[in-house]
Amino acid sequence: MVKQLEDQKEAARKNEEETEKLRQQGSEIQSFVRSLIGSKFASLDAQQ
Repeated sequence: MVKQLEDQKEAARKNEEETEKLRQQGSEIQSFVRSLIGSKFASLDAQQ
């Protein structure tokens, strides 16, 4: 029983780490896309 609890705690901890990694990746991707879109719009404005 105790072993099972330890395993569950470990699994939960790993889950949280994965979630945190994904969250960081997500925000990096968002800012990357924003900068891409931003520069696209900036160059479109410059062309007009």
